[in-house]
Amino acid sequence: LPLATASTDVASCIFLFHELPRAVRRQAAAEIARILRPGGILLFMDSIQRGDRADFDPLLDRFPRAMHEPYFADYIEDDLQGLFAEHGLALQAEERVFFARMMVLRREPR
Repeated sequence: LPLATASTDVASCIFLFHELPRAVRRQAAAEIARILRPGGILLFMDSIQRGDRADFDPLLDRFPRAMHEPYFADYIEDDLQGLFAEHGLALQAEERVFFARMMVLRREPR
C-alpha cells in the first residue's frame, strides 16, 4: 500500500480475503498490520468459514464449485484469527451474520 508504516488509525477489508490465494492473504495481513499505528483498528468482513455455522458447512463446500471461486475452499479452512495474531492484530470483537463474519482487530504495541 502507498502508505507509510504506522500511519493509519483505521483500515477496512471487506470481502477480499476469500478471493486471494493463501500466500497473498498472508501478504495482505502483513501489509495491513504494517500501516496501522499501535492501537489502530482493522474492520474486517468476509464469508463465514467452516465450523462457524455447522449447518452451513455443506453450502460452503458447494460454493467454490458452483460459483467458480478458486480460493474459497482454502479460505474456509484458514485460521484468520491466528494469521492476524501473527502480525500483531488482536481480536477485539467478532460477530457472524448469515454468511458473513465480522471482526474488529486492534494493532498491538510493538
